[in-house]
Amino acid sequence: MLLVGDATFDPRNFLQKGDFDFTPTKLIDAAQGETSSDGWFVDGDGDGLPELAIGASRRARPPQVQAVVQKTLDYAGKDDLGARLVRDRRR
Repeated sequence: MLLVGDATFDPRNFLQKGDFDFTPTKLIDAAQGETSSDGWFVDGDGDGLPELAIGASRRARPPQVQAVVQKTLDYAGKDDLGARLVRDRRR
């Protein structure tokens, strides 16, 4: 999954810093306060661990996003070493 767009801890713009919350984020507890997390988008069973790979292109312009999507599609057509290892174990 690829997220495109910036996020903010102030999605309703109460602080008057600008309304740029295109991709919602979730704040999670960290060692020193809180940090944002995208893993909750792909945490299907709610255990705090993502079930899918996820990436974000927060401040990218359309040509940059197109390049990332094209690289991903090109990679998807290649044989994945991890998938090959799983197949080999099944034999």
